[in-house]
Amino acid sequence: MSTRTRRLAVALLVVLAACWGTYQWLASEFRQAKDRRDLHNLTRSLPWANETLLVPDAVRHETDAMAWANAGSFKVTFRKGPQVGGHGPMIEYAMHRKEEDGSEPVAVVSCGATKIVTCTDLGHGLRQVVTHDTDSSDPALALYQDAGSLLITVRGYDGPLDVSLLRDVLAHTHRPTDDELLSLLRPPGYQTDWR
Repeated sequence: MSTRTRRLAVALLVVLAACWGTYQWLASEFRQAKDRRDLHNLTRSLPWANETLLVPDAVRHETDAMAWANAGSFKVTFRKGPQVGGHGPMIEYAMHRKEEDGSEPVAVVSCGATKIVTCTDLGHGLRQVVTHDTDSSDPALALYQDAGSLLITVRGYDGPLDVSLLRDVLAHTHRPTDDELLSLLRPPGYQTDWR
């Protein structure tokens, strides 16, 4: 192979490498821009900044965790487990915005409905709510934490439950990264107007 042919081959390889690198960089920038836009679209209805959201530490270990955001609440649902002899219970962790007068949101079950739920004040702004098995409701156990302008709830159902498990979920939370928040909020097959 002549020197000139080698130089042309090297020059061609350099150009191809530069083109490939540029393509990879552009593709990465496109994915990041799409992720930022999706995160904004999925959280824009929330009354809080993303930096104030909390998620249970347990979601880091569960592959089925999902989240929803709307104008009044942020919810994360996952199956806690596996437990010995079967599967763990479903856990729903939620941050609810209180009404302007400081009352609980209408969407949260009222403790006034004593035929469906039984409430116990555990002190320090914590309340235990037991939903009884009736024709119109399935059994569940929940803890409600009064957090100023927020009501934080942890509800468990469909599996073995006790108050200590729910207290543990309530006590061990973290601020999610944008990537973690996006993976919780963006359902499989989520479509934007981007390709």
